[in-house]
Amino acid sequence: MDLKSTTMNDKRVKINNVILEFEQGYKIAKTISPAVTVLGSARFKSKNKHYKKARELGFRLGEAGYNVVTGGGGGIMEAANRGAFECGKTKSIGFKIVLKNEKHINPYLNLSFDFEYFYSRKYMLFNFADAIVVCPGGFGTLDELLEILMLLQTEKLNFIKIFLLDTKFWTPIFESFKLSLLANDVIHEADLERFRLTDSVDYIISHVNKD
Repeated sequence: MDLKSTTMNDKRVKINNVILEFEQGYKIAKTISPAVTVLGSARFKSKNKHYKKARELGFRLGEAGYNVVTGGGGGIMEAANRGAFECGKTKSIGFKIVLKNEKHINPYLNLSFDFEYFYSRKYMLFNFADAIVVCPGGFGTLDELLEILMLLQTEKLNFIKIFLLDTKFWTPIFESFKLSLLANDVIHEADLERFRLTDSVDYIISHVNKD
């Protein structure tokens, strides 16, 4: 078998694996409503203020009747799942990604699925939630936030409420959008109205149900 044939076979195998992953993930994702997806850094430890806030958020969402969905890892993800798990009224769900350097096991999950590919995992995280809360995080969290905003802008994702939790963390990033993107007319003012900055879990809980 020549190199070209081997490459084509590898691509077919990957495509088949992606399709299978979508099918298996969908079986879980379609059962999670009502749900709120919580995104954020995997690096925060349990004594960190962001971890504590995400844990409170998960608990309160559970009390409000929402299943809590995360990427199933540590840090913010663990905290939100932990809060929901401790509440015990709804499901704590993790859509995990298989990474060589990420061996952390999130023990606060009622339901989980391991993904090989980021794009199928993101689809499940974004498309079956009633709202998304984005907590402080690094490149991965920013990638997820920007993809959500792009999907909303291009109407490839149904209207969904986006909350950015922690104004001190998010305001400089928000201002950079205005100073660079908006100032150069590569986004519209309405694009900056797609998310709400807040420090309050109470605010999120009270607005997640509102039109």
